[in-house]
Amino acid sequence: RQRTVPCEAEDCLVPTPCADGTPAANCPVDCVMSPWMPDSVCSVTCGEGVMDEARHVTIQPKNGGKACPKRLTRQRTCQNAPCPVDCKLGSSWVNVGTCSATCGGGVQFQSKEVVVTPKYGGASCDQQQRTVDCNKQSCPGDCEVSEWTVGACSASCGDGTLTRTRKVIRASDTTSCPELSSVATCNLRDCPVDCKLGAWSPSAPCSRSCGSGKIIES
Repeated sequence: RQRTVPCEAEDCLVPTPCADGTPAANCPVDCVMSPWMPDSVCSVTCGEGVMDEARHVTIQPKNGGKACPKRLTRQRTCQNAPCPVDCKLGSSWVNVGTCSATCGGGVQFQSKEVVVTPKYGGASCDQQQRTVDCNKQSCPGDCEVSEWTVGACSASCGDGTLTRTRKVIRASDTTSCPELSSVATCNLRDCPVDCKLGAWSPSAPCSRSCGSGKIIES
């Protein structure tokens, strides 16, 4: 007996003719290229850089099929994690508010403008604020004194003392004046130290055991 069953073996397949009727063996075969693949690492470790890519021919053209492109390498942009951005402050100090006192010495807060805010792990802003003295002039009715006058050091070398003094410019009936003199230590330079030798002493026995000889001393 006999029967017919479907077959899927490759040798059972009948080649399909070309659209124009040309035998399958003579059909045009277009070039087939591989996908673009990385051919180098990114040129930078952070931010935007460039990297090389390459491709190759996987199927050569035949029978007048579409030719392969000549370009087998190219460059493209690559993006890594953002680069750290350090803080940048303005160059000028700007007063914040007003002086804490109108006379007699006060404190003024100052700050610098943040021109660039730190990002992505960049350095933080250092010394963005500070305080400075302000309105140091004496208040009306207070005792007013001159600036300090500093005397000479009492010793030209080694430890000495120096005295600074100031005078009362305007006395006050309501407030006492601050101290008018003070003493501080001073050291202009180290004093020279001269060489000092000890007494002579024998450093070897006498050259003779009797009579007159010589002995070395140091």
